[in-house]
Amino acid sequence: MSEPRVCISIAEESLDAVDCLLRDFTDGSTIIECRLDRLKVIPPIEELGALSKLGRLIFTLRPMEQGGFGKQNRLERLFFWESIARGIDTLNA
Repeated sequence: MSEPRVCISIAEESLDAVDCLLRDFTDGSTIIECRLDRLKVIPPIEELGALSKLGRLIFTLRPMEQGGFGKQNRLERLFFWESIARGIDTLNA
């Protein structure tokens, strides 16, 4: 029988707080949504990449109309995700 899977959401204001919580939930059966819209400052991709090594993460950047905390408009969110995609290509090269 397979292990049950749980998805939790982390919505902290600092990357250090996110890091501490991630270390509590790295048992392999937990999937973690990391709410980037809650952070006061969105970190560079290298720091997000380091976080992703701690567990199974889903990064989200929710708009306010979907319960997000950030004030980014649609264009700013699209630019962010495009820069993440380019950064992942760079990190994997």
